[in-house]
Amino acid sequence: MTSSRYYGEWKDVWQVFTRHAGHYHAADGDPIRSGPYRPVTMFTLLLPHALVPAPWLHHLLSWVLHIATGALLYLALLRQESPNDRRSADAVMLVLTGLFVLHPVTVEAYVWINGRSDLVAGFLLAAMAVVLSNRWMAWRWQAFVIALLAFLGAGSKLPFVVAVVALWVGVAFRLPERGPRWHAGPPLFAGLGAYMLLRLVYAPFTGRLGSADNILLDASVWGAAPQLLAKSADALIAFRAESMQSLAWALDQSLSPGEWVGAAALLAAGLGLAWRRDIGGLAYVIGGGLTVLPCVVVSRAIWLGFDRYLYMPWILFLLAGAPYAARAVDAWSSRRALWWGIAATLLLVATLGTRTTSLTYVSQTTYERALLEDHPDDSTTFFYVARTANESSQPEFARQTLSKMPGPPWPRALVMPAFALATELSDSRTRDLAIAHGLEAHPEDPVLRAHGMRWKYRRGEIGDALALARSFEADDALCSEVRRQLELWSRDADLGPERDSVEAAADGMHCAGDPE
Repeated sequence: MTSSRYYGEWKDVWQVFTRHAGHYHAADGDPIRSGPYRPVTMFTLLLPHALVPAPWLHHLLSWVLHIATGALLYLALLRQESPNDRRSADAVMLVLTGLFVLHPVTVEAYVWINGRSDLVAGFLLAAMAVVLSNRWMAWRWQAFVIALLAFLGAGSKLPFVVAVVALWVGVAFRLPERGPRWHAGPPLFAGLGAYMLLRLVYAPFTGRLGSADNILLDASVWGAAPQLLAKSADALIAFRAESMQSLAWALDQSLSPGEWVGAAALLAAGLGLAWRRDIGGLAYVIGGGLTVLPCVVVSRAIWLGFDRYLYMPWILFLLAGAPYAARAVDAWSSRRALWWGIAATLLLVATLGTRTTSLTYVSQTTYERALLEDHPDDSTTFFYVARTANESSQPEFARQTLSKMPGPPWPRALVMPAFALATELSDSRTRDLAIAHGLEAHPEDPVLRAHGMRWKYRRGEIGDALALARSFEADDALCSEVRRQLELWSRDADLGPERDSVEAAADGMHCAGDPE
């Protein structure tokens, strides 16, 4: 990021609303591609760098934002309780706030630069929870602050829109006063609408959503959604954090016992809230799930990081469960020592988990070592380290890492990138594994079939190459390209008796757009 031509000067700080991620990621001379529009997040990154171009201020701001989020969450938790129902509320809410601040899944949000968007969005979500539950602020000022927070939150991370709507519904149903229940709606949606208008101008949705192709409309993507929710619940319940997980790998595996427990806990929480007719609590839980769901698209890319996506859902889940925790402690007041023993144990477990997780990020060396040692069976992490090394002009280290990458089966998102990197690094083993596995596991993919056809031809398996060529229909986008490849092969001077078959295959291909 700091090598970007749009990063570092004061004039760039004030132009964040006219730029998106494509500007910051583009190298000099490269075209600007579509990317996420997160001007508020970028402001919190560019301003400290302009003030002090050193890492310490960046990390200090992350810590301040995280601690401030915890303080705001504490206030929001307290304000959910009625004045007559707070015998143990202060202490219980303090413990829950401690669990939020110390939970190991939050580490990724405040140490990794890409986690800044989750951190800022979480801070603004907690601030919104305080403002929405405020019972004495003048309505004119409250409406202004609600609109401002909604605008800033959406400008930090788009899933904030889902989280804040769920928060609004949750707070409205849990407010003891029924009058102001829905008054916050107009300013809330006005703030969100202002962000969307800016986005339409500077980063319109033109066939892409975020930084990836618009695959949210692909029904097959959502098949991994239940496992993603189960994995999220497991990470929060078990205080489990892993260094930069790959969802492409994790969501390609069978459910672990912990994920089954997480799924059961999430289902039980939803059913329990519905049975108690706690619409507000149900809105929090559903909103938390919907907030994390969009990251399912990451399973179609080689992208590391998962814990940071739980930052906002964790806030919503705590808001949902806080009143029940306080009532449970009050109901069993005779065993209060037991409750505080449990609370102390949970805080200790969270602290130790955060300590262990933080050690991963001490340096780039420990980070890369943890990636490979913590996920020895995860082929995507080996590929990620190899690709990063190759981009950093360390081809030999990249080649060594790629050669240690576990073999198939691989996630679909890995096949073509592994094939391309292995070809660039002259790693014939990985290249052959990638294309062979791709043809076997994903024969419907036209790009894989086209590369497989060339791979078969180079191996002298002419018949198999022609069979792949014939699998292309006239309306396939690659039909004309495949036919041109066959025509080139038919003129190959080294081609033997198979020449007639290649020529016949080329002549027999009819593609859309051919003259009548």
